[in-house]
Amino acid sequence: MHARVTRSEVASDKVDEGIKRIKEIVIPQVKKLEGFKGGVWLIDRTTRKGFGLTLFDNEASLRATEGAAAKIRAQVPSGVKITGVEQYEVVASVPTQGQVAAGRATRFEGPLEQMEKLIKYTNETVIPAAKKLQGFKGGYWLADRKNGKGFALTLFESESALRASEEASAGIRSDAAKQTGTTMAGFERYEVFAQTVAEPAMAAR
Repeated sequence: MHARVTRSEVASDKVDEGIKRIKEIVIPQVKKLEGFKGGVWLIDRTTRKGFGLTLFDNEASLRATEGAAAKIRAQVPSGVKITGVEQYEVVASVPTQGQVAAGRATRFEGPLEQMEKLIKYTNETVIPAAKKLQGFKGGYWLADRKNGKGFALTLFESESALRASEEASAGIRSDAAKQTGTTMAGFERYEVFAQTVAEPAMAAR
């Protein structure tokens, strides 16, 4: 799979309106994009920054939908600013199980020659450890092979579950950095306010 990450920042008095607009206008349109597999939308109400992660079956679908995605972004209401659009390969994933309420985004970067080692370590060690975290509901590990950067999004059933996992998660990050030569560049916590998957007919295309 491949993913598009659309980052945004919203004015303090436009948070609820922005969330409503995404649920009622953006998501129905995104679900019609060719190759769409699913998506999750998150916000930090303190910083008023957030992002939408949309998943596609392959890189061709991701690139083919760039124009349509740009038109959808153009519909954001006043008070919402698109601050960046990024594209990634999904190098590892755990399909989301049920409803999620919180997410942790962990940014990483490292030498390009270490990328395959990191991907292997993620699949063999990080994901099995993440699955043992109380309240863990799924996750996506994204990488840009051209610049050696990426981030992991781990999803939890509640904010309390996310916070309760932080000590264990810090250990997982530390071990990953030591074993793969990767730098963990920081992490943020978010509220998950929307999630969706492709309609069966779309997913089957």
